[in-house]
Amino acid sequence: MQDEYSGKYRSVKLKMCLSLLPPIVIGLIIITALAGYNSYGNISELTEQSTHQTIKANAIDIQSRLSRMKLISENMAASMEFDYLKESQEEMANDLVNTLKDEELANGGGVWFEPFAYRPSDMYVCPFVFRENGNLKVSYDYVKESGDYIPTDWYKLGKAAKHGDAALTEPYYDSAAKIMMVTYSSPMYSEGDAGKYVGNVTLDISLASISEMVKGIHINGKGYAILTSDDGTYIAGVDEAKLNGETKATEESNASMAAAMKQMVSATQDGNTQFENENGDTMIVYYQTIPDINWHLGVVISKSDLYSEAYKLLFTLAGIAVVVLVLLMLAAYRTVSGYATRIGVDKKFAEDLADGDYARPEVIAKANDEIGHLGNAINRMYRQTKKVINTISEHSGSMNESSR
Repeated sequence: MQDEYSGKYRSVKLKMCLSLLPPIVIGLIIITALAGYNSYGNISELTEQSTHQTIKANAIDIQSRLSRMKLISENMAASMEFDYLKESQEEMANDLVNTLKDEELANGGGVWFEPFAYRPSDMYVCPFVFRENGNLKVSYDYVKESGDYIPTDWYKLGKAAKHGDAALTEPYYDSAAKIMMVTYSSPMYSEGDAGKYVGNVTLDISLASISEMVKGIHINGKGYAILTSDDGTYIAGVDEAKLNGETKATEESNASMAAAMKQMVSATQDGNTQFENENGDTMIVYYQTIPDINWHLGVVISKSDLYSEAYKLLFTLAGIAVVVLVLLMLAAYRTVSGYATRIGVDKKFAEDLADGDYARPEVIAKANDEIGHLGNAINRMYRQTKKVINTISEHSGSMNESSR
């Protein structure tokens, strides 16, 4: 039998799949993209907020630790300036030991008098204590061992400070203790504000515990923190070789990093900047200026690590979208295949009838839907046509008998 249609055959199954799948794919892509975009933005914002809060909390911690040391220095100076004429050097040293022995940050301290201010017969009087193997030791021989203290920067800072206040030195490296340190120097006066300047009380502060705290600062277990002084000198968070009281973050060999560090140390409030490391990775720096002392705490983390959770979510959403798409395609294909199979049964039945095969059984309608109704209609046509054929056959037989 020659087909009535000579054009290219197109499967109904293919047509239905091509009409159903594009809207499903496009809709799924749009939903996934919107969900990913919003989720990425929310996670990124929360990550940045968490980072700023982490830096701020640690900056406040550093400030509070040093503020306590400053207060101790000021209180020691206030106590000494009223009692020094009544106390011996040994008693002053004992006061220092009792005050500082339980202070973790205190690495030592001293009382430093102007020439002949303590006794007219003594040019230099300077009882001081220092920590050795965890214990405070007393010495009265600073001048003999280290020279005149009057020209030193830390002594001049204390002398220039206001009465009742304490001046903080720039961080320096103590080669004997092998740690970074700072010193608070607070002035003493003989008779209050209107009195005569007689010397300083100093408090040497070890930055070892602060350095350990800085080493423990991370963002989601990644990145590292650095602490610099007001002029960019490294205090903590870098290799030991750079903790020498001289190496500055603003003078790094990596020009991109040096520029970022200059921005950090010139800032007066929290913020962020970025640079490229030697491997070409983008590194983001979140920083906070520590109030009162103007040190700068920064957290350095690669952009990929900072947004790793957001990236992970995007990949997860993309994976879910692919799985859902495959399931939808399989479901659509199965549904279309079922319809195509049922239509194929009706098609085969119609072709058999067209070929004159009325001996075959009727098709069985498996569902009460359009395809089922089509099968029932073909069955009715089959029955009616078969009835007509039988009637014609009977009349034809009668006519043949009559003609005989």
